[in-house]
Amino acid sequence: FPNLTSLDVPVTVRGISNDPVRVHVPALLEVARACPRIEQFTVHRHLSDEATASILSKAPENFFKRIRVLAFDFCTVSSRSLLAIVRDCIALESLDLHLASFEQGLFEEIAATHPSLKTLVLHDPDSKTLTDSVLQGGFANPIMAFSGLHNLSLTQCEGLSDVSLHNIAASPTRTTLIKLDLSWCFFDLTAVEDLLDACPNLIELIYHQYDFGGDDGASKEWEADWERIFARLGVLMKRRGGSFDGHLQ
Repeated sequence: FPNLTSLDVPVTVRGISNDPVRVHVPALLEVARACPRIEQFTVHRHLSDEATASILSKAPENFFKRIRVLAFDFCTVSSRSLLAIVRDCIALESLDLHLASFEQGLFEEIAATHPSLKTLVLHDPDSKTLTDSVLQGGFANPIMAFSGLHNLSLTQCEGLSDVSLHNIAASPTRTTLIKLDLSWCFFDLTAVEDLLDACPNLIELIYHQYDFGGDDGASKEWEADWERIFARLGVLMKRRGGSFDGHLQ
């Protein structure tokens, strides 16, 4: 498939029955050599330091240099390995991280090597290790901060608080942000409104929330509260000529 542009791993090539959890390095390298146009690369489940070193040393010279969209999906990977790959992706425009755990210092390094990253997608439904202190390096540090971010997605990041929104509102990202997704997070409405006020070019806001589907009083109150929040955000986005999408689901 010489015209293949997107690759998800683990992969199986020529009947090699690889471990469904771990990357099969020989198969990946074979695909990398056979498909010189790959620009999107996704790693699922588990990537060891040993496998990462082997891939980086043996992959075709320009393989990672061509990658524009990089994703780690429900992935166990050390910051060392993740950053080694990110550093090699010099054309990177979009980074999607759904990690088993987020480590301190990760976003300082990413922002330092890719300050003009266009899209950052962060998803942390399980570990709650994506905290304000972990994330702040990408936004609160005036030297190593994302300065060209257009699309930011923070979904199911229950380890984050309003502090992260305040950091973003005070960062260079406030002038470049166009699309923001805060779905299934728990931020105070005032913090969200303050972030909107700080981002003059934001034209699309997404903020879905959990629907627990109960008939008891607490569930009805939850539903009513969020419907009021959705209505308020819809009005604010309409005033600025933008769009809002928010539902209980």
